[in-house]
Amino acid sequence: MHAPNFNLLKTCCQLTGISRKQRFVNLHARMMQKTLLALLACPKLLRPVAALNALTLHRVHKDVSFQPVNGQPTLTRATPNGTNPQKAVLYLHGGAFVIGGLRDYKGLVSGLANAGLCAVYFLDYSKAPESPFPAALDEAEAALDYLQEQYGDAYVSVAGDSAGGNLALALTHRVLAKGAAKPSAVAVFSPVTDLTKRSTTFDANAGSEALLPQGFVLRGNAAYVGAADPKDPEISPLYGTFEGAPKMLFQVDRTERLYDHSTRMVTALREQSVEVVLRETDGLMHCYQMYSSVTPEADRALAEAAAFLTAD
Repeated sequence: MHAPNFNLLKTCCQLTGISRKQRFVNLHARMMQKTLLALLACPKLLRPVAALNALTLHRVHKDVSFQPVNGQPTLTRATPNGTNPQKAVLYLHGGAFVIGGLRDYKGLVSGLANAGLCAVYFLDYSKAPESPFPAALDEAEAALDYLQEQYGDAYVSVAGDSAGGNLALALTHRVLAKGAAKPSAVAVFSPVTDLTKRSTTFDANAGSEALLPQGFVLRGNAAYVGAADPKDPEISPLYGTFEGAPKMLFQVDRTERLYDHSTRMVTALREQSVEVVLRETDGLMHCYQMYSSVTPEADRALAEAAAFLTAD
């Protein structure tokens, strides 16, 4: 007889305050997505499967339209219908640096655009292992420059989840180091902040983690880092200098592997006098914000993020 998984039992006990829709999403993630991420080691095979999976549960907000950006083949603009937004958000997606695309993220991006009545620009950056560090970060910097030219420095913010949260923080570190124009605000959902394998919750939360298998995360991180130093703050923002950074919002769940990637980063930022809001939840899974228009938890989180990113 197997010993009980106390981490999983703890997570189940925490579900009493969670909506039925979120419970279903958690179960689907654990039974289907986590299994696929563990079994399919090749990114080229995993990418179309992940995109197909997104179609089963993700919902695009009906009042938001998507348009390609002229002259910017990697950018797609999501805009609430009937609006002419004066503020823009650059969105950097997750996927362990190796998967992810617009098909996977239309739900989240459209939910964020609708909640903020802003234009959200999705960047389809180059993936590892074909394009390791710093390719994605270079492309994020170019996209930020473009949007700041179009809207003005004070009207462009940056958001991202997981690996995309890493890129959002690394991008902020880079522009600060250069003395370049910084984003007006940064919001990150369960970001990867330390690729040196020093996380304590990565193993401690293995049982309660509903989405991310160990191998998927470690393979993706290794493919992205390549021959570079994982302690480089453009790879692991936890080790960076952020004095003078814009205000930041972190949303993270206590049951996920990457929990202390957020808490340690928030501590480091506050020690550098950066204004940071940390929003913690229990039992909602990694990047639950992807289920916009499906779960009330995702809608509330995106409403908070949108208000934070677009506030004057």
